[in-house]
Amino acid sequence: MAPPFGAVFCHPESHIECDECGAPEFFTGGAKLVLLPGADGKLQPTALAAALDAPDHGVHHVRAAAVSLTQASEAGTVYTPDEVRAIADLAHGRGLKVHMDGARFANALAMLGCNPAEASWKAGVDVLCFGASKNGALAAEAVVVFDRDLAKTSPTGASGRGTCFPRCASWPPSSTPTSQATCGSGWPATPTPPPPILAAGLAAIPGASFRIRSRPTRSSSSFPRR
Repeated sequence: MAPPFGAVFCHPESHIECDECGAPEFFTGGAKLVLLPGADGKLQPTALAAALDAPDHGVHHVRAAAVSLTQASEAGTVYTPDEVRAIADLAHGRGLKVHMDGARFANALAMLGCNPAEASWKAGVDVLCFGASKNGALAAEAVVVFDRDLAKTSPTGASGRGTCFPRCASWPPSSTPTSQATCGSGWPATPTPPPPILAAGLAAIPGASFRIRSRPTRSSSSFPRR
């Protein structure tokens, strides 16, 4: 969403500004977080418009690329679908993408009384980071890309940043053994069962499946000496 010379507009109290130890700048290769004020932890369309209308000094300034909204905010407040739409319309009109930090997205939905679509892509959100760990999961997060053009390049970007599982197996196991091309050269293709507590939770979801690392212990004699 943001090139190394891009600007990402966010609230001064947002998680990506206060709690990520420079990770957004690192993984974008240098994009700048531009902080915009707003009451109750929420960005305001007027503040975004003022930033976009500020004098442009060409190559000496970062280029506006994206807006990041935190839903629910770090202050515990929520954006209504209309508020998200107002910011998204302004952003899209200037060529920016809209990211929603949804670490507490489920809590926001419970407060708003609407469905996920109404609070995300129908309101103009291009990418939603949905956090399940703050809603009872052990360590599960999902990046949901609604913009079709972004969806074409997102898997490649994730792989280049080391966030894919190169050696994995599926559960439940299929009757056809997983190929070594899938699991990684030299590693056994035997699926590893999930922990009992996770298996119990998955059993409650029809058709649920997931992928996990599979690295069984091997003796040192299996490795060639150099």
